[in-house]
Amino acid sequence: METIYAYPGTFCPPHRGHANIAKRMAQIAGKVTVVCSVNDGKKDQWFTPDECKEMWKTYELGENVEIMTFAEFMATRAAGKTIVMVRGIRNEDDLAFEKKVLEQNRRDYGIENYHYLVADDKYVEFSSTKARKMAMEENLAELTKIVHPKIAKIMVEKAREIKKRN
Repeated sequence: METIYAYPGTFCPPHRGHANIAKRMAQIAGKVTVVCSVNDGKKDQWFTPDECKEMWKTYELGENVEIMTFAEFMATRAAGKTIVMVRGIRNEDDLAFEKKVLEQNRRDYGIENYHYLVADDKYVEFSSTKARKMAMEENLAELTKIVHPKIAKIMVEKAREIKKRN
């Protein structure tokens, strides 16, 4: 039976810590599929899954990292394949949150298998929320430490749009 290693998230935006988890998992599993999705429980989702998928392409991930939207993943996921959900853990708060993720995915999608990777120390403080805050402050120097410069540019433009609306 074939196993699919799926690394799902809103990735709004995908940051260097996300890219590190994807690359490390691909080395372990041989291949990993990043799945860009929407989380209705999260506010401040600046980008669609398609936009996040495009942003992922700014990182050098290697051929064994595939990027899909949730819709694409669900459409191409073949029956009978085992799905292992890949998750990154930065701290105790993430660990507590992941218990809820596990329960929801077991209930909604029948996913029973998980592979957790502990974030490298240099990425522990990285978060999409922090990146959005830096974009709102137009703090490019700090933002480009967290996200690829092309993503930083997209984020600052989005932040300016948001500021105009408010």
